[in-house]
Amino acid sequence: MKILGKKQRGNAMFGMSLAVLLLDSLAYQIMPLISQLQSYTFRTATVSGINELAQAARTFYVDPGYSQTWPATPDVLSTNNYLPNFENRNGYGYPFSFSVTGTALIITTQASDSIQATEIASHFGGLAAVSGSDVSVTWSAPGTDAHHQALVPRDGST
Repeated sequence: MKILGKKQRGNAMFGMSLAVLLLDSLAYQIMPLISQLQSYTFRTATVSGINELAQAARTFYVDPGYSQTWPATPDVLSTNNYLPNFENRNGYGYPFSFSVTGTALIITTQASDSIQATEIASHFGGLAAVSGSDVSVTWSAPGTDAHHQALVPRDGST
């Protein structure tokens, strides 16, 4: 084994110090990117889950065997094979829940914080509402449209 002189050892130590600083700065720059990618993945999974549930719930609603009723829970959709193998968890690990108001179905879930909840809600426009870290998306029954019901009839009647 070759023994290094003082100057060579100093150069080797300088090189090692430089390598450690370089790796440290790379890690410092990469960590926020990893966090952003993780947040994006969680949001995307949550948005996809809401869309899948809404589609399956609307299919359930128009099924003649259920006489225009919404499913009580997401599990009803899984049990009746509208969403086989669906795990009732969003990207953050929180469950989805259903509630019914009139003829509308409201799908609610939770995000990690209010910022993530707002990001998720932005995918649904005026259908979504945010309260803290909770996101609620309201779906009207198939065949109804609140905007058309608010129009004035052409014959002048009210």
